[in-house]
Amino acid sequence: MNDFDGATIVFVPGLRDHVADHWQTHLAAKIPGSITVPPLAEDRLSRAARVAALDAALDAIDGDVVLAAHSAGALTVAHWALAPTRPVRGALLATPADVIEKTKRHVLDTRDHAGFLDSLGSQAA
Repeated sequence: MNDFDGATIVFVPGLRDHVADHWQTHLAAKIPGSITVPPLAEDRLSRAARVAALDAALDAIDGDVVLAAHSAGALTVAHWALAPTRPVRGALLATPADVIEKTKRHVLDTRDHAGFLDSLGSQAA
């Protein structure tokens, strides 16, 4: 199953990273040659670390790329796209995380979200 004319599908998971019973995991297993951005061992909530991990995954690919991102992975792709290091053929951003509402609901300190909220400025307050 790969009608992407040779493009590599890159799955960008959310903050839970690899989840065995998740649509991204199931789809990645069915698409030959697809890759998933690996989970972070450190700085799991760091926007910069997640963007760097996406960039490293993309750097290892020759040819066209299609991104498939979910939740906070969609935010990672959006932040990466502010300073892209290569072209991508397309991107699916499925159910982007609403970090502003989640933060308001849980009354969390934005510094604990290591960057995802930093770029939103006073909107998160």
